[in-house]
Amino acid sequence: MEIVKICHLTVTHRATDNRIFQNECKALVREGYNVTIIAPNVNCEILENINIIGVKFNLHPILRVLIGSRRIYRKALEVNADIYHFHDIELFKYGLHLKKKGKKVIFDSHEDWLIYASDIKWLPSFIKKTISRYLKEMYKKYLNCFDAVITVSPHILVKLEKYSNNTHMITNYPKYNNDDEIIFSKDEYLNRQNILFHSGTIDNQEIILKAISDIPNINYYMAGTFFKEYKEKLSKFSSWNRVNYLGYLDKKELENAYKKVTIGITLLHYHANVGFTVGTLGNTKFFEYMKYGLPIVCTNFRIWKERIIDKYKCGICVNPNNVEEVTQAIQYLIYNKEIAYQMGQNAQKAFKEEFNWNSQEQILLNIYKAL
Repeated sequence: MEIVKICHLTVTHRATDNRIFQNECKALVREGYNVTIIAPNVNCEILENINIIGVKFNLHPILRVLIGSRRIYRKALEVNADIYHFHDIELFKYGLHLKKKGKKVIFDSHEDWLIYASDIKWLPSFIKKTISRYLKEMYKKYLNCFDAVITVSPHILVKLEKYSNNTHMITNYPKYNNDDEIIFSKDEYLNRQNILFHSGTIDNQEIILKAISDIPNINYYMAGTFFKEYKEKLSKFSSWNRVNYLGYLDKKELENAYKKVTIGITLLHYHANVGFTVGTLGNTKFFEYMKYGLPIVCTNFRIWKERIIDKYKCGICVNPNNVEEVTQAIQYLIYNKEIAYQMGQNAQKAFKEEFNWNSQEQILLNIYKAL
């Protein structure tokens, strides 16, 4: 029997992206598929039985749309896969081209693209509105052409279901294996220094820096990447001298960091079309905090508050624009460290029982089997 060839396409993500490489592609390889990832500006290599193909181009948003996506598509044709799985809106029209060539095509929507344009600060408002209208019409006409549409969160799923009758939710939960179970005692946690921890893309940090300026006995570790200009802006805050910027960490380095810190924080801003009533369930780092037994300070999105924080008593929800609320939440956890430890244990238990990749992997494999 001939092995089915699968090709994942991305014009914006790393080839080793957690969702694409670590979760989806590794699961497909274990299932016996021949898997290729085409991604920007990486070396061509075979990594953990996955064929990585790099395509060189400038990552500026406009050049990415006009040049990068076309180069990714041309390379995809060379692979001649049976099933193509693309991860960026810039590749939408090329997904349709692949369908016309008789290929099976999956669109994996990591973002709510229908409101994405309104978040791009450097775009004039009239252009944002034009892009939003264009995307809506594009979905209306063509989304149902794809063999499957995948997304990460309930509120995006509801939108996509209006345009496609073959939609699925696969959330960005981290993997869980008994081999990498993290166990630590209450005494070990109580003896840790008071360290607030943020992992992932570094943005929306101003409120946090203002909050910790009123908490002298805490340090703040940041792991991830951000633009030089934004780093310079943050460095002007008085609390910056208590920030330890760790840069981009690989898996092992990240695990070591998690074993030292005491609180995980993720403050996403409200969106005019989403607000605190919905939010997204697809924040990877949120669930990593749970995996490593950390109490969480997070945005009071309804889905986070009701489905996770209140249900499992594993953290504190706050208004991400309210410095006082953020300050009080952090202070409560460092001055009530035994309660913070129990919240972290609750979070870890919830992760093991519900919020891990195992259940999501089966959804992915079922989609592929159906194709």
